[in-house]
Parts: sequence; structure tokens; C-alpha cells
Amino acid sequence: VLGAYVGLLLTRSYARPCFIRCLGPKYEPRWRALDKAIAADGPMLALLLRLTPVAPTVITNILLSLTSLTHAHYIWTTAVGPIPSNLPYAYAAELGASLAHEFPPKDPVMLTVSIIGLVASVLMAITVARIANQALSKHGLGNSGDSSTRAATAAGTDPPMARVGSDLGRASELEMA
Repeated sequence: VLGAYVGLLLTRSYARPCFIRCLGPKYEPRWRALDKAIAADGPMLALLLRLTPVAPTVITNILLSLTSLTHAHYIWTTAVGPIPSNLPYAYAAELGASLAHEFPPKDPVMLTVSIIGLVASVLMAITVARIANQALSKHGLGNSGDSSTRAATAAGTDPPMARVGSDLGRASELEMA
């Protein structure tokens, strides 16, 4: 936690201004909206990121350091968040060790607990992803995409091709004018 906090201080002091400058005018408004969402929801989004077992810790630390998340929220989510996210790994290691000694498991209780644990881990990951998407959507940053993407998806066409089609349509309108 101490190392992550030192990283927060260094990233906020030196890397954040450069990062925002490098985003340019195209992506800076979206970053500002994401930053505002993380700051508004406080530790919830940071904790959800840390609860995701597949998110690399160092990258998560750096990305959260680039936001306006308060120091207190950053520290406690760094201390608490990895505990539940590491449980599936610990469980998988224990299960692997027991299966290495006895496969297939002869104990029906061990087999039942293993299946329930696997299903619970998958459901936890899905639930965390849904909550995070809902929180981001509340701030206009979810997976909803832009209007051409939504229209293309509703029409059953490929969203990037719909953007190309709409750009071509705009170009032909300009030529006629």
C-alpha cells in the first residue's frame, strides 16, 4: 500500500499533466467525464476495479493515480480491494493442489464445494462488471456508444461500417451543395 501511495504521488505530480496534454482535444473531454465520474462516486468505481480479479494491479494503480480520486479513497481501496479479488486465485490453487493428489475427487462434498466455488467466482465477476457498467452509464460513459453505433447495432449492421456510411453520406451532401 505504501508503494502504491508513493506511485500515486509521483503520478499525480509528474505524469498526469503530461498524460492530459497527450490526450489531445479529441479524447480529453471523455477523460474529464470519466475522471468526474470516478471522483463523484468516490471509492465505489475504484473498489470495483480492484475487485476484478483479471485487472493488473500496477496498471490499475497508475490509471487510478491519473484520476481525481482522493488520497484517502485511493489508499483504502488499495488496501481492501485486492483481498476479495485474490480469493478466486487462492481457491484455484487449493483446488489444484487437492486435485493433483486425488483426481477425480472421491469425496462428494469436495466436488460439490468445488463446483459451487467455481460458479460463485464467475457470478461475482459478472456482477462486478454489471455494477461498474451501471455506474459508468449513470455518467454517460457506459458501453452505450455513440448514436451511430446504437443505430447500427439496432439495424443489425457493423457499427464501424455504419460510421463509414454516414461519413460518405455527409461527403456526398457536401459535394451536392
